[in-house]
Amino acid sequence: MPVDPGLSEGFRYSVMNIKVDNEGAVWTDVPRRVPDSEGKFTYRGLWCFKDGEWVEHPFPLTEPAVRNMTFDDSGTMWFSTADGLKGFDGVSIRNYRVNGPSSASFREGICDDQNRIWFFGSISNNIEYVGDGVWGMMNLISYSLRSITIDNTCTMWMYMYEGIARYDGASIEMVCPQSGYPDSELYGFEIDSSGIIWAVFSKGRTLYRFRDGTWTPVTDQDGPPASGVNMVFCDRTGIVWVSTSQAIYWYDGSVWRNKQLLSASVIRSNHGADTWISAWDGIYRYDGAEWKLILEKKDFPEGLIYCKTIDNNAHLWMGMKNNAVEFDGNKMIQHPLPSEGVVGNMVVDRNNIKWIISDYGVFSLDDRPGAGEDAKPKPVMLRGNRPNPFNAGTTIEFDLYEWSRVDISIYNISGQKVRSLFSGKLNGGRNGVFWDGSDDGGRRVSSGSYFYRLKNTGKVETGKMLFLK
Repeated sequence: MPVDPGLSEGFRYSVMNIKVDNEGAVWTDVPRRVPDSEGKFTYRGLWCFKDGEWVEHPFPLTEPAVRNMTFDDSGTMWFSTADGLKGFDGVSIRNYRVNGPSSASFREGICDDQNRIWFFGSISNNIEYVGDGVWGMMNLISYSLRSITIDNTCTMWMYMYEGIARYDGASIEMVCPQSGYPDSELYGFEIDSSGIIWAVFSKGRTLYRFRDGTWTPVTDQDGPPASGVNMVFCDRTGIVWVSTSQAIYWYDGSVWRNKQLLSASVIRSNHGADTWISAWDGIYRYDGAEWKLILEKKDFPEGLIYCKTIDNNAHLWMGMKNNAVEFDGNKMIQHPLPSEGVVGNMVVDRNNIKWIISDYGVFSLDDRPGAGEDAKPKPVMLRGNRPNPFNAGTTIEFDLYEWSRVDISIYNISGQKVRSLFSGKLNGGRNGVFWDGSDDGGRRVSSGSYFYRLKNTGKVETGKMLFLK
């Protein structure tokens, strides 16, 4: 096998690994130091010998050692470094990092408005959190935490043995002590967009509302039955979802609707755009108008655990032993964990990084294109607007690499600004901003061509659209 001149010139360390992939190509690591434009050094170390020539794959590493390489059945190469586990499918790299204490006691997690991930165990006096790569802990002193949720005002609510409390970032306030419960032990609770607490109690599995300091059972017409409620979930649009063994119920603040689904259990929502339901025969998706069976149970891989979370691209994530499973609506992709264990829960942060809670600790998966390559800002990807032409309104769609500020303005054909459409931070991943065809004064604009200007991290993208009255 010939030695590539570039490889021999860059040789600084011994070859540690040689592997053959599923197509017969030979992979090896020959670490070498490479300066960037600022004179800083990183290590580049993976080479592939295929069709008679060497090809370098310039993955930046913080240290020269590539500790192990292996290939899965799909042809993805996995290798471990000081940065964690990395997977290369021939196009892009996926990054796993082991984060924080290797604790097997974590059971759930949640992301707040500052992009911090909060983790906690089954019954604990402490909550651990991570933000910007730094771990911290909040001591609850005399409280025993069981679960947490965050409402639309970004207030954290905690279900403790002592009752339901809220945390505003500075202090904990007990809103409803256990002594005021209308029934036996609390089974689960959620907070809707109006600040109303919806809760299910163990005895009889009855659904209650808590508002103005009073608990009342939900006896609305067309609402869920008086007993047998399995769970309650509030999405970010304000809709309350309730599951029973026979059906799913949802409430928009005025009207209850329902869909007959047997043994519906887990409910997940992508900011209200799509709602995913796990039922006895598979996984359903509801887009606000139509129910569709997306994935039948007979097609599940062995050991698959139902819905865990929805990421910022509206992909469904599930779990199984040693793998996190991604489903984009068409196909399933398995992401191996850095160590053995069953995926217990998952959280998606505002940068679309997946945080995986297993029985061996907490891991993060960064599968964004270009993740880990450099620290330079990644550009926004404009997808255009739909529909185009339009009349009632149109949605400007784009992808963000990370949680960041976006400014969108609308201009007419003469270059005059007619609408400052949006200004604020949005999550990494797929996003959309709706324009109803009105100007800043609320007046409908005239028919014709318009331009939208999107600014993000110093980059500007523009698109053209046609408005027809």
